[in-house]
Amino acid sequence: MKPKPLREKDPFAVPKSAGTAPTTDSVLSFYREALLALGRSPQNLRKVESDLNKLFSFLGGADVSTLTPKRLQDFQIWLAKTPMTTPRKRRAMLSAGARAHVAASVRSFLRWCYKAGVLAADFSSHIVVPKVADALPRDIPTLKELATLIRSQRSTGTKLGLRNAAVLSVLYAAGLRKGELVALNLQDVNFQEREVRVTQGKSGAGRTVPIAAWALAVLADYLEQARPKLLHTPTERLFLGSRDEPLSAGGVDWILKTACNDAGLRYINPHALRHAFCVHLLKNGAGIRIVSALAGHKSLNSTVRYTRLNVSDLQQVVRKSHPRGR
Repeated sequence: MKPKPLREKDPFAVPKSAGTAPTTDSVLSFYREALLALGRSPQNLRKVESDLNKLFSFLGGADVSTLTPKRLQDFQIWLAKTPMTTPRKRRAMLSAGARAHVAASVRSFLRWCYKAGVLAADFSSHIVVPKVADALPRDIPTLKELATLIRSQRSTGTKLGLRNAAVLSVLYAAGLRKGELVALNLQDVNFQEREVRVTQGKSGAGRTVPIAAWALAVLADYLEQARPKLLHTPTERLFLGSRDEPLSAGGVDWILKTACNDAGLRYINPHALRHAFCVHLLKNGAGIRIVSALAGHKSLNSTVRYTRLNVSDLQQVVRKSHPRGR
């Protein structure tokens, strides 16, 4: 009988005291170090920890080493039936997509626990990640809405209005995530080459994105007229908050809410501007691989969902192409 190959030891294996099982806190600490070594972003770490906290809540204080296939099966049943507290709605049930995300995080964690010596066996195969269809994102802003948002902030002429307009312009024109935007430094924008360099992308991946001249003009107004008035302490961060600190992800949310209220529009999520970037490029003939590279998608599947036609697209085709479509 062929001997089973030895498992590869994780470089961030959890050290064990004699006769003592590692605590949940120590396991989490070493797992966080392992993810950081892989280049995971702080935003991604917070999401993973939020997912794993659901597993620890189910364990009720018991150590990870007590996990068994039966307990993992019970955890998935518990996850589907137990209401979770969310910022917007108390005691809300997790959606199918949220449960799939939790399952994927727990599966990766269990695989690492086996390599790190926390678990004697690899239980990751006992976690079922449900298939969830990637529907076309809803509430994608139109070009008219985007123009209204940016104009409403730029026309104020105030330092915060100019900053808000620049944030909205760069988010949409470069298709950035919130975490990528707030991590931008002054040297990451090349006005001559019309490029934005993303150094802290998802999973540590970097990329360079061309940006339109109109967005650079809005950004230049912010840098010349508003940023010096906001800046009191030297910092290389491109976007600043109102209290002389680097702009946070929460600050980006506040900017969108303010801009939508000022423009009299429905609330638009910051990530919807990134969706609009991808959808508008594809609708105007950009290749799917080019859009995937510009958006920094790790998998082409993340870009494919933007190619699906929505109801308005279908109606437009029927009106244009059907002999009795009008």
